[in-house]
Amino acid sequence: MNSAKFERLVGLGLVASLSACSTYNAGPAPDTSSQIVADACPVMEGSNFKAWLNMMPGNGEPKLNVRGQVVFPSAGYTHELKLGILDRRQPPTQRLIIEVTAPSAPSAQVLTTQEVSGQFPALASKYQAITIVCGTKVLAEITEIDKIS
Repeated sequence: MNSAKFERLVGLGLVASLSACSTYNAGPAPDTSSQIVADACPVMEGSNFKAWLNMMPGNGEPKLNVRGQVVFPSAGYTHELKLGILDRRQPPTQRLIIEVTAPSAPSAQVLTTQEVSGQFPALASKYQAITIVCGTKVLAEITEIDKIS
């Protein structure tokens, strides 16, 4: 094989490998102005987390309730506790995710404690644990889950 054919084959191979790296129908790039903190969680500490199952008859479907506190490095952060994955262990562990939004304006540089709470459908009648995560940090793992019935 001559040098020109070899260079052409190598060039075609490079184009093919680069095109394989492109995304198919990925849509527009994500909006980076939302200020939601993804991987780097600004929560400095999580404490006083408690979980309980409300299995009382007449209150509709059973509910998982969680409450605790988080400490932020400054004022102005907002957060939302969301239902995450339920693993397949028996009894399972439920993951809850704290989504944090950074302050949109300058804020006081003072440690700020905020209450975190949420109520979710109880996806199991008994849990091994409830894990609270923020980004890649595990803030708490609750292993004592009270049952109100």
